[in-house]
Amino acid sequence: MKHLRRFNESISIEDIHGDVFDILVELRDSGFKIDLSSPTSDLVSVEITKEGEFTISDIEDYLIRVTDYLVGLGYKNSDKTNGYGNLRYSNIYSPFDFSVLGVTKLSMIFTK
Repeated sequence: MKHLRRFNESISIEDIHGDVFDILVELRDSGFKIDLSSPTSDLVSVEITKEGEFTISDIEDYLIRVTDYLVGLGYKNSDKTNGYGNLRYSNIYSPFDFSVLGVTKLSMIFTK
């Protein structure tokens, strides 16, 4: 039961990365690439990419789970518009009418 911790036990950044990777394991199995970085313990960056395109609604449940987990650890969600951590993404546009076809890269940033 690796998720049960004592109330006064600190969580290392490696534990946080491991837990986020566990939350996103199904995405990795589906061909997504997950990159996590934490230049300091006060910042967690999650980058999700895929060869080809995907929509945010395809992975919305995973974004919510990662956000809930990190907010529960005291990280702040700095983007108030969509409810996921400071969300950045790269769109693919149709050459005919410039409508959005999908996303190739998505990044979320959480700070303490």
